[in-house]
Amino acid sequence: MTSETDQIVTLTPQAGASAILAVDAMGGDHAPGVIIAGLDIAAERHPKAIFHVFGDAALIEPLVRAARRLAGRVVVHGTSEIIADDLKPTAALRLRDASMRRAIDAVASGEAAGIISAGNTGAMLALAKIVIKTMAGIDRPAMAAIGPSAKGDVVMLDIGANMVCDARNLVEFAVMGEMFARTVLGLPKPTIGLLNVGSEEMKGDETLKRAAEALRASPIGSQFHGFVEGHDIAGGTLELVLTDGFTGNVALKSKGRCGWSAICSGGSLPRALPPNSPICWPSPASTGCASGSIRGATTGRCCSGSTASSSNRTAAPMPRASPMRSMLRWT
Repeated sequence: MTSETDQIVTLTPQAGASAILAVDAMGGDHAPGVIIAGLDIAAERHPKAIFHVFGDAALIEPLVRAARRLAGRVVVHGTSEIIADDLKPTAALRLRDASMRRAIDAVASGEAAGIISAGNTGAMLALAKIVIKTMAGIDRPAMAAIGPSAKGDVVMLDIGANMVCDARNLVEFAVMGEMFARTVLGLPKPTIGLLNVGSEEMKGDETLKRAAEALRASPIGSQFHGFVEGHDIAGGTLELVLTDGFTGNVALKSKGRCGWSAICSGGSLPRALPPNSPICWPSPASTGCASGSIRGATTGRCCSGSTASSSNRTAAPMPRASPMRSMLRWT
């Protein structure tokens, strides 16, 4: 979809494109620089993808031309408006030449197969529901996240779009999430679980119990694992986790700096920590440290079980057979 402000530059899209994606280049922090840098990486990983980029052409064009892997892979569409991060969704609906709106319009018209945006989440959900619309039978759109587990990837939704959900919403999330896991992750029959305070059938409120009953009776009932707990998200128990947006958002952000993979298993925690992590983890070779100290497997530093001179985090040595039972003390 084009308008009078369009400036289509460079770009002779390659034949046989595997996917054409619409990109909001003006959304999120440090846009459009980080957006174009991300597309440059994506172009290497997906050599047949084509990107329709929407935003301030004067800022975007030099960035595209400087990214050698984007040559012939990008179409820039100039826009005159930006949806700010703090703009209310109702106000965003009125900005018809905003980069996000134009990208969504491209999907609705069939010009692109999907949209990428790091911008205003509420505005994107509202615009997508009104312009692209939902599937038949789906009342509310949801946000999904993909994370690592002990046995592969796991999808969780909702992670913030719907703070309060009824049983029907949770069943709808199962339908959307199951399709997402099949098409994006290639899982033929993803296992599904409802996040709860316990795995027993008597646990949880009436909303969760009604949702579980409906899922068992649905066409995807054979894939329904039942209720799951927080540790199951990264534990590899299942491949699709269902929850309301409030709980999902808290669960997602509680994973912290180490990410989901840090709680997959005891053996994976040292590998999951960033190279500059201040956490001391026992290494096989702890020689050279003072008595009562350990050498960090990820940092190489000598750290005392009670005091670490270069960090405010300390770790006491723990049995190798059960590293996850260690106690990290914050001082």
